[in-house]
Amino acid sequence: FNPTQAFTDTEKTVAGYLQANYSLGIGDKPLDGLIGVRVVKTDQDLVGNLTNGTAVNGSRDDIDVLPTLNGRLKLIDNLLLRFSGGRAITRPSFSSLNPVVTLNAPTTTGGANGTGSGGNPDLENVKSDNYDVSLEYYLSKSNYVSLTAFYRNIEGYVQTYAALENVGGTNYIVTRPRNAGKGNLDGYEATFQYFPENLPEILKGFGLHSNYTYIKGDQDVADTSPGAAVGARVTQPFAQVSKHSYNIILIYERGPFGARLAYNRRGSFVDTFNGPNAPGNPLRTISVKPTERLDFSASYRITKNLTATFDATNLTDAVFQDYFGPDANLHPRDTRLYDRTYEFGLRYRY
Repeated sequence: FNPTQAFTDTEKTVAGYLQANYSLGIGDKPLDGLIGVRVVKTDQDLVGNLTNGTAVNGSRDDIDVLPTLNGRLKLIDNLLLRFSGGRAITRPSFSSLNPVVTLNAPTTTGGANGTGSGGNPDLENVKSDNYDVSLEYYLSKSNYVSLTAFYRNIEGYVQTYAALENVGGTNYIVTRPRNAGKGNLDGYEATFQYFPENLPEILKGFGLHSNYTYIKGDQDVADTSPGAAVGARVTQPFAQVSKHSYNIILIYERGPFGARLAYNRRGSFVDTFNGPNAPGNPLRTISVKPTERLDFSASYRITKNLTATFDATNLTDAVFQDYFGPDANLHPRDTRLYDRTYEFGLRYRY
């Protein structure tokens, strides 16, 4: 048994919340919604060892207060204004907390620094203050168009990047998940859903759902460039966030049968600004080309309790590609072909 290859993480949470509905009027316009708060106490104990055998024994107690407020204002019969605000937290994944780091010694072609990768037992929770406001116009019971604006004030966003670390007198460029500082994301989303009326009998049940999202934002991160002062910070965009994305979904819903053909396209994004190349190398940035996906799902309600399902994913055998540096054509990195899958199922509800 090698103690540096295992760790345990025990997490216990106790939570309580208060919630109340409200209803009032602003002039002659009705406003309703809810207000509440959730308090979560978390006790965490992580025990493991670093690669050099140094013991890691991290215990922490957190209390998070998560308020929320949302509301719906009926401007006219088929036009609604919605708003919401609140705080949320996201805990690091279990694997991201792994203290084990795999190190590779410097090589003749790789330069004076070794390389390494691993988890980070010091990761903090990600905190986000979220604000949304939307206008929804209902053309009928099933048809609507909406426009939503949103703002996120985020602290501690987890992203994976490499930085120089000294282990046993040797410098290594170690890639691990790390918390960023404070940042914000904002943008908007437009949504449209339409089921045509007055269709021939054979076409009734067909509809369309589509949405488009635009996001931009920056965050405060550690400056890992050569010669940067200890503790220096820089501002840069969020990693793993696409500026543009959209979905187009063809829908059929009639009687016991339902089906969806969904196309998703996600714009290019930066996977990391600090990849495993040596600090100062312009090829440290790793970006991902636009990705797309086509999926299909269908269901048939055999009885009130029994439903048969069918799902097919990645019907077009879409390819994932990323690259080093600013030019997608000069320094390709990975080309991945993900599986196309077919899945049949039966679901029974009591």
